[in-house]
Amino acid sequence: NPLVWRQILRDDGIEVDEGVTSELRQFVEFDPRGTARFRQAVVRDVAYRGLPYRRRQVLHLRAGVATERLAAGSVDSVADLLSVHFYEGGDLDRAWRYAGVAGAMAQAAHANTDAAALFRRSHRAAREASADA
Repeated sequence: NPLVWRQILRDDGIEVDEGVTSELRQFVEFDPRGTARFRQAVVRDVAYRGLPYRRRQVLHLRAGVATERLAAGSVDSVADLLSVHFYEGGDLDRAWRYAGVAGAMAQAAHANTDAAALFRRSHRAAREASADA
């Protein structure tokens, strides 16, 4: 979602206008939920690995906050995405909560493999949060 990109990069003083958005579409596709995915795994891997760990963490946290804000009232529909961004962003309490919600939704939809992965993330976040405390 271009709105998420704008909010993520605004703190760095980077303005995302329509020209930037159309350039991004060469590399990134947006699904109906507004989730962005790189068109090619190799481009994603190079872009992601080129960022220092701390920078990745900050961007994930910003993406989680922006997505949560834009989905106000319907965060359950993006709980799986929020769990990833908050886990990678270091907000383990939110990661635990959203991974649990998304896991329960996947389980109810009989998507057992997805549910198991989400419940594992929830468990990891809870364990890491208690270790930090």
